[in-house]
Amino acid sequence: MCTDTYLSQRDLAVLTRLVRARSADPDQVEAAVRRLASLTALSRALPGEDRGSQRRRVSLGSSVRYRIASCGTGIHERLARGGDLDAVVIACPQDAQAMLPRVPVLAPLALGLLGHAEGCTVDVDLALGRSLRLEILEVQPAPGLPR
Repeated sequence: MCTDTYLSQRDLAVLTRLVRARSADPDQVEAAVRRLASLTALSRALPGEDRGSQRRRVSLGSSVRYRIASCGTGIHERLARGGDLDAVVIACPQDAQAMLPRVPVLAPLALGLLGHAEGCTVDVDLALGRSLRLEILEVQPAPGLPR
């Protein structure tokens, strides 16, 4: 089980700006923005030059292939078997599109995967106290960024 979150310096800067922009009115801050703020505050930044020696990590723009390892109660039985594979691209909210396999960074799935490496198993907190345990099988960096 992976618990440490590592973000690139680029992702940390972009996500910090997103949190600041979405937190302009403290009375109307979404729960997802609070979770993202917590994630950026607790994550460790990876220096750009060290990325090649590290396992590939989920970052903004990266494509993530994963499988459901287990799930809590109340989720469709098909998911509980754990054999289903899926892939998504983690995107900023303005770049996410419903017709593409893009997930906005504020979605629970993206928040659970962000900053974790290939081979990690992570817990993703869903609505109503439910959760999924996902195994990250492969991470492809965003086009144009170092591998």
